[in-house]
Amino acid sequence: MAFGATAIAGSMLVSGTSLSYGALLAGAAIFGMGSGPLAHTADVVVVQSFPRAPERAFTRATFLDTTGAMLGPALVAGAAALGLSWRVVLIGLGVAIVLYALAVSGTPFPAPPGRPVEGLGFVRTAVSGMRQALDRPAVLQAVLVLLCFEVFEAAFVLKYVWLHEAVGLSEAAVALWASTEQVVDLVALAVLDRWLRSVDGHRLLRAAAAALVTLPTLFVLAPGMWGRIAVGIPLTFAYAMVWPIAKSRSLVAAPELAGAIQAITTLFPLVPMALLEAWLAQAIGMGRAMALTAAVGAAGMLAASKGTNR
Repeated sequence: MAFGATAIAGSMLVSGTSLSYGALLAGAAIFGMGSGPLAHTADVVVVQSFPRAPERAFTRATFLDTTGAMLGPALVAGAAALGLSWRVVLIGLGVAIVLYALAVSGTPFPAPPGRPVEGLGFVRTAVSGMRQALDRPAVLQAVLVLLCFEVFEAAFVLKYVWLHEAVGLSEAAVALWASTEQVVDLVALAVLDRWLRSVDGHRLLRAAAAALVTLPTLFVLAPGMWGRIAVGIPLTFAYAMVWPIAKSRSLVAAPELAGAIQAITTLFPLVPMALLEAWLAQAIGMGRAMALTAAVGAAGMLAASKGTNR
């Protein structure tokens, strides 16, 4: 994690001081190399640090992630309002992340369960771990839920374009819509954290997936702006609940193979779902494509989660 944070800090500094497109591209590449060791390892550390409440721990971590997603644009907007360059923001973040890397390097974390495999190369170890993970029925089902969630998310890659072109919202109104969704996300995660004290996460996951089978279609068909707001709020609320439960359950399905499970799910973006969704939107229209893809993804989550209660 400290290595990943250091790489991300370097990417911020490289990007903030770049004088060419090539330097910006290098900064993006360094960011990609650092985000894996930091973010994916942190996911595992979070659930393993709180073995009695992994779903609540991951919900709170997701709450912090969402808060950070809101603070980033706010920092850029604040810098612009003060007449400062975006470079100042990136360089400042780079310095802050260096301090974070130092803090992480000195922080004790729980030891990973199980013993490391010795005598195998990197590739053979990774392949062996992923095979062992997928041989576990609980892991396979949890991974299928996350794969279907990827399909569901792909449904909304053109949502803001649809709101602008098909619904007729102005660019400012679309930006306000996106900001409001993030606020609903935070509220949903805070409520989920409380619900998980007394309600089983598996039940909440299935309830959210069941709601998401129909809510996107109702969102597309809703009459007028207020109709879409009335449907959009519960849609965003249910949407926000799925990820922390599904992700945390995947990582505790086989704790000693959590790294291999992360490796499997990290391969999902290699499937060009966004391009497939764009092709479908051209074929049948953005609204219909969004409703159809979301319904398929949510139905898949509901089917894959059947019988996975632990």
